[in-house]
Amino acid sequence: MDGTVETGTGFVDPLYPGGKQGIANWSEEEVTDITHKANAKGLSMHIHTMGNKAINRVVNAYVNGGKDELRNTLVHVHQVFQPDYKRMADHNIYVTSGMLWHHQDDEVQKVLPDMVPEGMGDKSYPMKSFFDNVVNVTSHSDFPALSGSPDDPFGIIEIAVTGQCYMETGKPWWTEELITREQAITALTINVAKQMFLENERGSIKPGKYADFLLVTKDVLSCPVKEIHTAKPAATYFEGKKVYKA
Repeated sequence: MDGTVETGTGFVDPLYPGGKQGIANWSEEEVTDITHKANAKGLSMHIHTMGNKAINRVVNAYVNGGKDELRNTLVHVHQVFQPDYKRMADHNIYVTSGMLWHHQDDEVQKVLPDMVPEGMGDKSYPMKSFFDNVVNVTSHSDFPALSGSPDDPFGIIEIAVTGQCYMETGKPWWTEELITREQAITALTINVAKQMFLENERGSIKPGKYADFLLVTKDVLSCPVKEIHTAKPAATYFEGKKVYKA
């Protein structure tokens, strides 16, 4: 639907310094028509949206052209107009947002306000707002797009709850949008299964489901928060069979 916010190609309000903005690849009418045709064939939509105007355009298309039961999805999702949270929840629109991006080192924090729209200098991915508004949100590593940052779930969880990456210095990032450890795990497990229509088979431990789970070297729910990233898999079970042992 758009570009990336940090390169000046997001579809945003307010505009970038100098009054510029990215150009959306599709009109709202085109996306509505595509959504209607895809959902009519049982296909879910999955659209990359960077910037609140891009998100609003796709939400409009999903609401007006889609079927709520198809769990149409917004991907990446940088910035959201407040009324769109409720519409996402009301119409079962899913969000895949990168918790891994929720940090910046000191040097980037100094220059970012000159690169992004006013007020977005320390704003990235509103994870807490998705949970607060009962929007089904999942997460991912985005590796290797963000190579050099953690590409494992434990490093991602630590960033989501602290707003900092253990490999760099930098003040916590957008602290009002930090989430709990339990919420971070939810976004990496059962909500992923829901997004893929697999919640009755995978994503949580429950009788009748496949026994997919990790044994971990550290309790990531109770250890010091700055030690979450040090957790490692001790064993991996897939459909009840041990497929990895440290």
